Amino acid sequence: LFVSGSECFFAFILYAGVGISLLYFHRVFMQSESSFSQFMFYVLFGLVVTSSVKLVGVLLVFSFLVLPLLTVVLHIKRYHWQVIAAWGVGLFSSLLGLYMSFSVDIPPSYLVILMLIGVWLVSTFIKSALNLKHS
Repeated sequence: LFVSGSECFFAFILYAGVGISLLYFHRVFMQSESSFSQFMFYVLFGLVVTSSVKLVGVLLVFSFLVLPLLTVVLHIKRYHWQVIAAWGVGLFSSLLGLYMSFSVDIPPSYLVILMLIGVWLVSTFIKSALNLKHS
């Protein structure tokens, strides 16, 4: 609502540049334990996080960083599938939160965060129920 078109354009260029860099240097980041590759990863990560916090706020950004992976790590052990499932959780929660926001006329960030928390809680309850069933 309070973000200008130029801020969105700058963010798009930044995210596209970071995405292309990560695609191009993916193998270097995943295979190398060098200080330079770790430094470059954290520089790119810092650019994206600070830009995102400026656009949408700290609570929404860190909810997206933590809650999707926290949701899937309970059920999935392989890293590759955790990342894919976390993307799905984030997308599902975003779409559901946006739909609810338009339905109830509440700011979307609150409902997206609430949906992320809700999906995490449901996932936690499912894991607890499965553990009780098997014990």
